[in-house]
Amino acid sequence: VTAEIANPLPQVIVLGAMDLSIREKTTRGMDIFHLKGNETTGLGGQELQPGNSKLHLSLSTMDANLKDLFLVGRLIKDAVDGSVVVGVSGPLTITIRPSFTVTLNYMANGVTAQLSCLVLCGSAHILNP
Repeated sequence: VTAEIANPLPQVIVLGAMDLSIREKTTRGMDIFHLKGNETTGLGGQELQPGNSKLHLSLSTMDANLKDLFLVGRLIKDAVDGSVVVGVSGPLTITIRPSFTVTLNYMANGVTAQLSCLVLCGSAHILNP
């Protein structure tokens, strides 16, 4: 998965450890996914250049909340439509080059995530006519 992230600073930002909860629509929505990692897992260590940067994420369905069939149906419909609106929150460590490191409690509502659906999109219209 590739995410486009805006870096408004003139310096490079390096991602460190993170433990983020991704929820439907807002940070108070239904739990969709848990994103946890650091430099050793390949999640941290990525550099965000000034302006817009591409962040490469390797996601596993093991970290997804697939227990609620209504939520899964909505996510499949969103995948057919191409995007889902989420809220993201949790601790995130960043380093602003050259050496300023801080852990902050990140929170963002109304984030648009682009989705692609490879297998289940054909059945989305059955679940959500």
